[in-house]
Amino acid sequence: MKRPVRLDIIVQAMQLSGASEELYLNTRTGELIRHSETELDPAEPNGDVYLVMQEDISREIQDQVASDDFIQLPEVFELDEYQLMEEFCLTLKDDQLSYVMCKDIQGKGAFKRFKEDLDKYSLTDQWYEFRDKALRESARLWCEQQGIDYIED
Repeated sequence: MKRPVRLDIIVQAMQLSGASEELYLNTRTGELIRHSETELDPAEPNGDVYLVMQEDISREIQDQVASDDFIQLPEVFELDEYQLMEEFCLTLKDDQLSYVMCKDIQGKGAFKRFKEDLDKYSLTDQWYEFRDKALRESARLWCEQQGIDYIED
């Protein structure tokens, strides 16, 4: 019997994911396994996410990953960081600040300027709250598309 997956586990995976790794969700147990070509450290627990490096994967685990109990998470979740920054800027209640922030994220160096502006205008906490909410919504949508039951935390 498949048990519901904790949504925060999927969000953690979204935050850890990168182009050089594969993430798998065991839909029966809720465990995440990350295969990375770049990291060669032994497996270490990271909260509820266990990182299993590619060279340490036993034949048994490889067979499990090939089973129906595991589903591969997308390499990069469909979360456009730039679009998210823009949406955040547009949600600011102060119209002038919203304008300045939107202007500052145009062109080369947008991410650096955005981070600097977050610090400058004391918006860092507000940004992470906004971003976390977007990550959770993306995780919910992914679970629903995959037919995976989840538990809100």
